[in-house]
Parts: sequence; structure tokens; C-alpha cells
Amino acid sequence: MPYEPMSDQALNWVLEQWARPRFGDGAIIESVERLVGGITAAMDRIVARSADGGRHRAVLRRWIGHRVHVEDHLDAETGALQALAGHRIGAPELISVDRSGRLAGVPSVLMTEVGGRVELAPADLDSWVRRLARVQASIHELPPTLAGAREGWFDPGVDLGWITDTGLRRAALQAADGPMDGQRVFVHGDYQHFNVLWTDGRVTGVVDWTMAGVGPRGIDVGHCMLNLAGLFSAATAENYLQCYQRAAGVRVDPRAVLRALLIWSPEWLDFIPVQVAGRAAVDLAGMSGRVAEAVRRTLLSF
Repeated sequence: MPYEPMSDQALNWVLEQWARPRFGDGAIIESVERLVGGITAAMDRIVARSADGGRHRAVLRRWIGHRVHVEDHLDAETGALQALAGHRIGAPELISVDRSGRLAGVPSVLMTEVGGRVELAPADLDSWVRRLARVQASIHELPPTLAGAREGWFDPGVDLGWITDTGLRRAALQAADGPMDGQRVFVHGDYQHFNVLWTDGRVTGVVDWTMAGVGPRGIDVGHCMLNLAGLFSAATAENYLQCYQRAAGVRVDPRAVLRALLIWSPEWLDFIPVQVAGRAAVDLAGMSGRVAEAVRRTLLSF
């Protein structure tokens, strides 16, 4: 994902859309800080200072160079943040959108900053997993009113050579074939631990709603399980599923989970270090094996 410092055009847009209307004509942009971990858009924390000395923070997402599906992502995040307003999810507040990039220089979404930080190496893994699962269950309880349909990215023709056990590979493809559970819910679309913010052991925010829409809960749950299997273990992913099912009071469709797991590919080994950005140890060599084990465990639940 290319990164460029914010242009004067973008800074002026932020001033006119946020700082001055909210904090007075004397407000200035005091600092801009690049946020790490993003792989599809540039993210910056912006601090504005008002005439009375108060400091206020916002976050700007900019799509620089990467223009594939930008309008879909931008519309999804805009719609999700509008739908989440007033709910206790801890999502950013939408401030302004420049869909075309005519005003900000590139397509951009400006939103409030949510407090907290990403926790990639939790001291108490079980408690951390339970809290992650409860928050996702609460997201799925929201009215499914978003426009985008999110059915996952599973492709039955994709190369699954990373599953070295040919019998497991064949069984996974056979099990993935067929209809998923018919219920569709409000989904984040990219719910995983990189997009959850914590403060003192509590989840205080969920960010990056660019894939939000309506889809099978199992695809959304399975996507989080995929990330947990890759970064932690198949057992952690399985524990997450159990915690989610207890929190939501439903059984998650194993076919939807399986389809979410099968989107893994060795290409993930290139961008996961970008997401981690040195904030935790990463065992790249073992990732494919851990995801394959998560696939095996999921097949046992059919």
C-alpha cells in the first residue's frame, strides 16, 4: 500500500470539514501522524488545536494509488458508521467523505479517533478471545440494513496447495460445496484482532468498516478464526468459535466457517508482517499448517 504525506489540499479539507466548524475559526492542524498496520489505505491521526489550547483528534483514511473497489469500500464504511451511530459498539463517528477525491486530492473518509490500541500479544489469551467474541456477537445483533452483500471470497477453483494433506484438501473442497445457512446479519466484513482497540483489558473500539454489509455470520466469524489460527493456533480459533456461539446463542454454520478459512493463501505471508508492524512476534513458517489444522477441526463439526 503506497503512502504519501498529506497534501496541503487534504489538510485544508480537514480544516474546513472538521477543525474550524467544530472548534472555531482559530483552529489549526497541529500534527499529522501516520498510523501503521493498514494494507489497503493510508491512515493518519490528525491533531487539531483550538484557539483556547484544546487538542482534538481525528483519523483520515486515504486511498492512494490503490483504486480497486475504492468506491465500494468507501460507501461501505460510510454506511456502516452512519448505521452504528448511537449504538454501543465503539465505532468512529463519521465526519466527512470525499468520494471522488476532488476536494481532498484522493478518495477519503474523515472520522473521529476511537480510544484504545491494538492488542496483538494478550497476557490472558482466553479472556481476550472471549471479549473479542462477545463484541462480534453484539455487532451481529444490529439491524441488517446495510446495502452491501458480503458472501465471502471462497473460490472453489483456487489452488489449495498449502494444505499438504491431499485427503484433507479434497474433503475440505467437498464440504465447502453447497448452500450456506440462509440467515444474513449485519457483518463487519473484516472483523479480526487487528481492527479491535483495547483499553485496560476492555474493548473500546472497532475500526476499519470498509467491508461492512449484510452476510452469513459464519463468514464473519470464520474470517476472525482464520486470523487467529494464522497468528496464534487452531485451538485458539476453535475456542473463539465456541465463545462466539455461547455469546450469540446460536450454532454457526460450519460450511460458512470453512469457506472463510479456505481463502487463506501463501500471499498472506507478505502482508501480515505489514499489519503486525513489529508489534508482536510472528511465526510465518507455521501459519499455513495452523490454518490447515483449523480446517481439519472445522470438518469434524459437520
